[in-house]
Amino acid sequence: MNATERPAHVSRAVQAIAVRLDGNPHQPDPSWTCRTCVGEVGWPCSPARTRLAETYPGDWVGLSIYMGSLLIVALTEMPTTPPAELHERFVSWTRGPAVKP
Repeated sequence: MNATERPAHVSRAVQAIAVRLDGNPHQPDPSWTCRTCVGEVGWPCSPARTRLAETYPGDWVGLSIYMGSLLIVALTEMPTTPPAELHERFVSWTRGPAVKP
């Protein structure tokens, strides 16, 4: 599946990226690389992660769920990329600050 063949619910999650990044130029292109970073950096790049975290202040679960929905899209659209690599890119950084026992 490519970006033009996305089901409607998937398209909504991807379209929400622009809203969540609110003017931040670090947007994904159709191949999930950052349009702004030099050297075909995989999206979400560091500036995009920072802005996404700011849109979910203290809500690491909500951020994880949203990024998990984008991970599912990326898994479908990049079938040759190892799933563990995509998980690292999209979800693992959303764990938030460590919780003290």
